[in-house]
Amino acid sequence: MSNNKPRLYHINITRRCNLGCTHCYIEPEIRDRDLILSPGQFSEIMATARDLYREDQRPPEIHIIGGEPTLVPIEHHRAYLDAVSKQLDGIPHTLTLVSALPNRRAVKIGELYSEVIVSWDADARKQNQWLWLGHINTLRRAGVDLRVAVTLSKTVLAYGIDRVLDYLLYDAGFEEIHLAPLIPTPNAQVEMPLNGEISKALIVSAKWGVAHPHVEIMPYTGLLQFNASGIVYDGLVCPVQQDAINIEPDLRICSCVGKGGVSDDLIGYNGNLTAMIRSAAMQQEKIMHSRLPAYCLKCQHQELCLGGCRIALEHQPFDESGECHGFSRFLDYMADLEASLELRAEQIVVR
Repeated sequence: MSNNKPRLYHINITRRCNLGCTHCYIEPEIRDRDLILSPGQFSEIMATARDLYREDQRPPEIHIIGGEPTLVPIEHHRAYLDAVSKQLDGIPHTLTLVSALPNRRAVKIGELYSEVIVSWDADARKQNQWLWLGHINTLRRAGVDLRVAVTLSKTVLAYGIDRVLDYLLYDAGFEEIHLAPLIPTPNAQVEMPLNGEISKALIVSAKWGVAHPHVEIMPYTGLLQFNASGIVYDGLVCPVQQDAINIEPDLRICSCVGKGGVSDDLIGYNGNLTAMIRSAAMQQEKIMHSRLPAYCLKCQHQELCLGGCRIALEHQPFDESGECHGFSRFLDYMADLEASLELRAEQIVVR
């Protein structure tokens, strides 16, 4: 991994949430915690991001998330942005709010940010689809760069992935769409499809992507752009591979974004966030998440998926059809598709 690969800071400013997404990986007792990350704590995180960048030139990729982060008062968000401006002045970085945009207050907070990733769920949007469309269009008019993320739950797959993509493009106007496999923590396992079903949905998304070349759809587009010298963070690769740092509202940390959603012995705050990130416990967690299962070692796709999600590995390594949690059948399809596209491009050049 080259030194200039971004380092992901997954900052959970609260775990509270006013939605009921069926695919949510955060356990109820964690959502019930009434904690909010203070501006002072956020400033400390930004100072740590600055210091780590000076050490290894890894640009911070900062995701403000939760829970539903717009439940945190707008004054906090203004203070967070002020901390980013002061602590990361002159340092290359990205800053993104991740929100479902459930109400007008969320939109007001979204307008403070230059980039927002909004979530979409086939079940959660049944009653308020027009309100949601109004919210995203308000942000667009304010000049906010919007992307959308869809978790591949049973509900979404039952809705139809091509139908989802059509809606998000033609009705909602999104040209950047991220399809992400569900993190099957205990709270979300009821919505976990079989691996083979996810592969089929991703293949449908690739066919849809061929027909809509102006739309960036992950992981399809990311895999077309894959370079063996680097890692594409496309929803298939574990964020630990990006040196992810999941930060809880009480400043406990871990490497695995999904692990932060379950009751666990995360690395407790000891007054020095940089030392916690550099600690042996954190490094050991990264090593455990980076070890490929034995059956991955002979797979031609191991550089692409890097073993997939370790939580998914523990939950359901293979389904009854023999599909792996790295979705090798989708990757087989993509390899054939890329070869076909390259051949077609060569034929066009010859003509």
